[in-house]
Amino acid sequence: MGVLLAAFLATQITLGTTSPSEMTMKDLMIQYSADRNALNRLHTFSDAPSRIEAMTNFISGVEKQLKSLPFDSFGQDDRADWVLMNLELGEQRQSLNEQREDLKEANVFHPFLSNVAAFHDHRISRSLPESEAFAKNLATLEKEIETCQSDIQKKLKEAGSPEKVAPEYVALRAVSTLQRSKRALDEWYTHFAGYDPLFTWWCKRPYEDCIQALDQYSTFVRKEFTGRDSDPNKIVGDPVGREALVEALKREMIDYTPEELIKIAENEMAWVDNEFKKAANDLGYGDDWRAALEYVKTLHEAPGQQPKLIRELAD
Repeated sequence: MGVLLAAFLATQITLGTTSPSEMTMKDLMIQYSADRNALNRLHTFSDAPSRIEAMTNFISGVEKQLKSLPFDSFGQDDRADWVLMNLELGEQRQSLNEQREDLKEANVFHPFLSNVAAFHDHRISRSLPESEAFAKNLATLEKEIETCQSDIQKKLKEAGSPEKVAPEYVALRAVSTLQRSKRALDEWYTHFAGYDPLFTWWCKRPYEDCIQALDQYSTFVRKEFTGRDSDPNKIVGDPVGREALVEALKREMIDYTPEELIKIAENEMAWVDNEFKKAANDLGYGDDWRAALEYVKTLHEAPGQQPKLIRELAD
């Protein structure tokens, strides 16, 4: 009975039945978590402009609610939760801003992204499909994908090297977006296919053509711009920039600049190197700590002799 009552109360909070004047810090945290999860379940295409806008508006609304709470009258626990939630909202907002910039930077690889997102938006709108119109939209999208690939091939030929068209990390980011676009299109099609015979009749072939075009284009970008085919384990860094790093440090309450942290790391590494050399010198290897390390690796009991060593240590 208690579990059912708690579930009912949580549902009521999520639906917004708690007035702002009555809302507690705990209420807001429960509502925020439930509403954020609901939005993520609805907007399954993370690169859709509608999803980014919806999440941004949601974060703004929660920030407004958070600032309306009486922080000065809170106890220590609620104050700590307030501060942590404020940091969480700031991180979510920064993440959305970075996503906008990332998509804008990689737009050369997917200028048709908004048209893919339109299919996702239609699926979550719960409106019935206009089958013939969507078949034409799919045909148009296929041509846009093929045209984009042709344009990129032309730019690559003119530039002479992939790096002059776009950095490797931007291309790798675009490949991920293209793969998510394919999943979004697939979710839209499977949502209606089979339930509406007219939809399947009109859209099956153009949908399959679009998926094939996305596959071919994604493979092309991956092969020509990322080098992942020759080295699948290759690590490609995606720089966020100094400003984003400074904001991340602030959220973690680390009172250092990136440059100061690098200097500390360099000093610590210099100390470690010096200790390596001291230990190597003690073993008679001078400053060659690598040779000393290889020697230390040989200082072990032969296989099967570990029990003897354990008895000696115990005695």
